[in-house]
Amino acid sequence: MPSRLPDGLPVCQAPLTAAPLRTDGGAPATGGAATGGQDYTGAWRRVRPTVAELLTIRQAARVCQLGPQALRRRVDRGTIQAVKGHDGLRRIPRAELERAGLWPGQPHGGQELELRAELQRAHRELAGLGARAAAEQQARERAELAHHQARAAQRYAEAQRAELRAELDELAAAGPIRAWRRRRQLRQAATSA
Repeated sequence: MPSRLPDGLPVCQAPLTAAPLRTDGGAPATGGAATGGQDYTGAWRRVRPTVAELLTIRQAARVCQLGPQALRRRVDRGTIQAVKGHDGLRRIPRAELERAGLWPGQPHGGQELELRAELQRAHRELAGLGARAAAEQQARERAELAHHQARAAQRYAEAQRAELRAELDELAAAGPIRAWRRRRQLRQAATSA
C-alpha cells in the first residue's frame, strides 16, 4: 500500500481499525474485500475501509483539486460519504472519491456528466424560452392594443349613430321650418370645417 498520494501528500495515518461495520450484530466476518463481503450467515455487510484508503477532507480536496469548503459541503449534503475517526476528523475513502468521479486520472462518473449535459441543455432551452417569451409578450401587447383600438372605434361609431338617430327623431318631430334651419346649420358647419 503506498504511503504517499499521487500529488506527494502523505496518506492519513489515523488510529482507525479495519474492523467491519456490522449491522446485524453477528460474529466477525469471514473474509471479503475492503468494500464489502459476506459473513457466515450469507448476509452482505459493509466493511470499513483500511486506514491507508482514508483521506482527511483537506487532503482529499488537494488531491481532487477542489476547495476544502466545496468538499466539506458535499460531505454535509451527503453526496459523498465520510467516516468519522476516533480523533473526531471526518475522512473520505478513496473509493468514495472515485465513485463521485473526483479522483484524478479516473473517468468522471457517468451520472455526473449526464447531469452536467442536462444542465447545459436546460440553460440553452431557458435562454431560448426567454427570447420566445419576450416575442410572445410583444405580440400579445400589439394584439391587445389593436383590440382596444377596435373597441374604441366601435363605441365611437355607436355613439355617433345614437346621436344621429336622436337628431333624426328630433327633426322628424319638428316642423318643416325647424328642419330647414337645422339642415342649413349642418351645411355651414361642414363647409367651414
